[in-house]
Amino acid sequence: MIADDSRKRVLIACPGLGFSLRGFERVARDTFEALSRRAELDVWLAKGRGPSSGNDRTAPTVSRDSALARAAARVVRRQDFWAEQIAFALTVQPLLARFRPEVVVLSEWALAGTLGRLRRMTRRRFRILLCNGAPGTPPFPAGVDHVQQVTQPLADAALAAGFPAERQTVLPHGVRIPPRFEPPTGEELAALRARLGLAGSRRVLLSVGAINSWHKRMDYVIREVASLAAVDRPHLVMLGAREAETEEVLRLADELLGPANYSARTVAEEEVWGYYRAADALVLASGFEGFGLALAEGLAHGLPVLAHDMPVTRFVLGEHGYLADLGEAGSLARRLTGLTEEDGVRARGAARHEAAYRRFSWDVLTPRYVEMLQRVAGAGPAHRR
Repeated sequence: MIADDSRKRVLIACPGLGFSLRGFERVARDTFEALSRRAELDVWLAKGRGPSSGNDRTAPTVSRDSALARAAARVVRRQDFWAEQIAFALTVQPLLARFRPEVVVLSEWALAGTLGRLRRMTRRRFRILLCNGAPGTPPFPAGVDHVQQVTQPLADAALAAGFPAERQTVLPHGVRIPPRFEPPTGEELAALRARLGLAGSRRVLLSVGAINSWHKRMDYVIREVASLAAVDRPHLVMLGAREAETEEVLRLADELLGPANYSARTVAEEEVWGYYRAADALVLASGFEGFGLALAEGLAHGLPVLAHDMPVTRFVLGEHGYLADLGEAGSLARRLTGLTEEDGVRARGAARHEAAYRRFSWDVLTPRYVEMLQRVAGAGPAHRR
């Protein structure tokens, strides 16, 4: 059944949704839920696995962790997610034919390029909006009509590379942030930590992201925490998806911290917020990010957020970040040692929450998303590169 033509028809496409726990999947689900409440849009979600219900539909694909995906990637000398995205581009075609979206929103580059080629072959007229959270710089995949730059530094880099300003919009990721700041009381915090297995008098340092070395640099965080004197050493919680490097990272943690002094967990999305509430500080040690959802989420929970000093983290954290050169040994350890009660949630949490709510909450950003999608949908025939 085709939707009312007075509303712009939007399909949010995310092949990993249903079996992967990356930021891409969280962004896709949150965007769908936020925009589905808007009368100006008719929003659908296409995912790679799980039951279909209402406007939430499944286009089955192969998981990047499967033997088939890994074998296909080796044959074509691509990364393992390549097969996942190519298969999804094919299985989503019936949904495109049935719902006839005016805009397809996605984050994966291989998916964008393949959909662009298939669009040309099938003569469909939807426009492709790439949310550039990976991040990447031009040239963008063939067929991409418009780029959502989630931070200003990404837009500046694209402009410098010759990508036209009229084909990009600076619009951050939306984050589910309540308007009121309500940190846990002392009793609530103790009960929460006990439930999460984090009981004790030590501080809790949280790092949210894939448990790896190449991107989130959890190995660096482990070494920095281990370098602290025992009295200053927090309990480290690494929260995120497991990857090929995870076992090596955990062996390092066992060796330098000891199993009782850290936690490494992969939890459902609805459980993540409890860990933010239970933490004393957040660290994101990655040397590159498109946005860094954990940065905004940490601020929203009132946490002191420690991160590598670079344009993206300065954009997201503003005056509330604790930035340093986290490529340097000892830099994070010095920052951790320097944190006092005056940096804590009770002292400065409300100001951090207010800044995050004002800049990144769906309450604030949803009208801007609607305007962007309406503009992209009404921009004329799809770009034919």
